[in-house]
Amino acid sequence: MIPGAFYSKCIPGALENEMILTEAMKNNLRQICIYAHTAGIDLEIMRQDLEKKGTLPARDKESSKKALTEIYDYVACSF
Repeated sequence: MIPGAFYSKCIPGALENEMILTEAMKNNLRQICIYAHTAGIDLEIMRQDLEKKGTLPARDKESSKKALTEIYDYVACSF
């Protein structure tokens, strides 16, 4: 079992602060971050790529959802 402190620190602060997230989206992002951390995937690189593309910072919930999908695809396709 992963300690509770790990859950709260799992989402990189810069990433969470650049998105407008519902609780469900926050939970999805947290799960993606836990998986990425466990698999040794650096999400900071992904965050920088999203900033270069203009996806982050997200201006609304819809653009945050699009960013969340891109983050999921990045993590899922990293193998």
